[in-house]
Order: sequence, then C-alpha cells, then structure tokens
Amino acid sequence: MHGQQHLQARKMVAPSFAPKAALAYIPRTVELAESFCAEWADARTVQGFDGMKNFTFQVATELVVGFPKSFINKEMLARQKQLWGDWLDGFLALPINLPGFAFHKAMLARKALLAEYKANIIRLKDQTTKAAEGAAKPAMQCFVELTEGKPDDYMSSMDVLTDVTFNLLFAGHDTTAATLTLMLRYLKQEPAVLQKLRDEQKQVIAEHGKEINSTACASMPYADATVKEILRIETIVGEVYRRALKTFECAGYTIPKGYKMALEMFRVVEEDPRWTTMAPELAASKFNPDRWLSDEGRKAGSWIPFGSGPRMCLGYVFAMQEIKIMMAVLARGYDWQVDLTEPIKSFPIPTPIRGMPMTFSRI
Repeated sequence: MHGQQHLQARKMVAPSFAPKAALAYIPRTVELAESFCAEWADARTVQGFDGMKNFTFQVATELVVGFPKSFINKEMLARQKQLWGDWLDGFLALPINLPGFAFHKAMLARKALLAEYKANIIRLKDQTTKAAEGAAKPAMQCFVELTEGKPDDYMSSMDVLTDVTFNLLFAGHDTTAATLTLMLRYLKQEPAVLQKLRDEQKQVIAEHGKEINSTACASMPYADATVKEILRIETIVGEVYRRALKTFECAGYTIPKGYKMALEMFRVVEEDPRWTTMAPELAASKFNPDRWLSDEGRKAGSWIPFGSGPRMCLGYVFAMQEIKIMMAVLARGYDWQVDLTEPIKSFPIPTPIRGMPMTFSRI
C-alpha cells in the first residue's frame, strides 16, 4: 500500500492509537498480563519468547485489531503461532515461490492467516455495534465503521481489510514479544535495575493503591526509562528499507529515482551523540536506564526505534504502555531465572536462539 492509499489507511486507524485511546486499553492489558504471569508461575517453567508471544498476540488480537475474546482459544493460538513462525522464517528469504523453499512456505502461511482473518472480519461485521461517543475503538472497528455503506471504496474491499489486519498483528505482537523477552534477560543481567523497578512499584502502590491504572502508569518514571533503554540497546527493527520515488541529494551523494536504500536503525541509535560525553557508567555500550532521567537524556536525540516520518509506527504509545504494564506486574510479584549465556540471533528480529527457557515463580 503506497501513496494516498497508505495515508488514507493510516488516517482511518490513527484514532485507535492516540494516547487517549491507549489509556482506555490499560485495564484489559493489566488483566491479561496478570493472567499470563499467574499461568507461568503455576507451570514453573516456560519458554520465555513463546510465553510473551502468546501474551502480545492476545493483546494485539483483542485491543489492536478488535476481535472479541470469543474469537480466541488455545487451539487458535497454537495454530496461528505455527503459521506466524513459518511466515517470519521465510518472508525475507530468497523469493523463490516453489515447494521446498522457505519463501514458498511463508506465502502459504500468509494465505492461511489471511483466510482466518477474513472469516473473523465477516463475523466482526455481523457483531459490530457503534462505540459510545469518545470511546476508544480498535483499528478494525474504525475500518468497518468508516467504510460501511461504501462498497465502491477501495478501503472497503475484503482484501484490504484482511491485509490491514495481517499487518497490524505482524507489527503488534512479534516485535513487542521480542522486546519483552529481552527485557526479562536484561533485568536478570542487571539485578540493580530490577530492584529499582521493584522499589518504584512499592512507592506507586503506597501512593495510588494496588490497581494499575492510568494514574499509576503515569507515576513510573524509572519503568519508562527502562523501556526506552531496552529499545535503545536492542533495536528490534535493525533496518528499514525504502525505494527512492525521485532523484535527490543526500550527504553529498546523488540517489537516483528507483534506487533501493536501507537505513541501519541500530547504528543511528548506537551513535546518538548525546552519550558521547556521558560518565563511563552511562556510555552508549552500557545498559543503564538512568541515562533517560539525566539532563542529556531529556533532550531530543536519535532514539528512533519506532521509525520516523509518515511511516512511523502508529502504535508506539500503545506498545510502550504494554511493555511497561508487563514490567510492573513482574516487578510487583514475580521472579524468574534464565540462562544469560544463551546466544541472541539478530535476524529477522533479535531473539534468544533457544527461545529463552526460564523458571518462573511468585515472590
């Protein structure tokens, strides 16, 4: 989707990701985070990445796309987990669409996922009722309402609706799950950071009570800093790709029309000039959330893990809120052990190569 069609699609779903809308999703996100953590504690052992994917997939399915809880069950989660795995393993492989090749398997997985989403969208259209004035509406409800009674509108076609659903779920669950998985690892690698998070949550409870609501979330500056630091040191989307729509000049080079370009996001973040003059404990190579609470950290810089410009991730506020809520739930009542020597693969997104097995318990 390009040009005006892309801008129109962004405009249609933008209300679902506005800061005010994100606040309305807090109660259900907290409920899901608490439910999954309790389930992992009962099981005692869990694959960290799989567990976080199940959590973020349900959050994205219910709150981002807007499919109701009745559409979701364990069989559906297991099936879609496998299909998404096939898609991720092959969508950037050599584009050979023949049996036996990873790209072919990825295309079959995408076809199966789109078929499921089409069926769910038809069910959603039958069940959708208009939300109360001013209430937050998931993205697919926005699409359904704005295209209702407009059969000739390109955006009302089932192909567009299913493609938007696919992209929302792709952007809204695997990348966030990877961030949460790495968060578990870094918090055990840096126990002083985890203790500061636990202390902050004790203070939040003392001031605002046990409920994790919008007021409580706004009173977690160290949690905010920790989320930003994880996204800084482990840029989930390492590169973004673009094609030049016209010939232009950049840093003394002429980029011809049609030329393909790659922006190394991780390098932009790594070379943020704010950290070059910091104390050794706040050097760019160090994992230290305190940098974001410093004067330099409060200045504008090159922290762009969600991109920038007209294709910047619309859901960045929601994603950071989701990560912070899970972090708060973990800091309040749980502990875990992971193998800190497990290697991290960087492609297509950074994840532990064995899925990060962990023991998980209540405290």
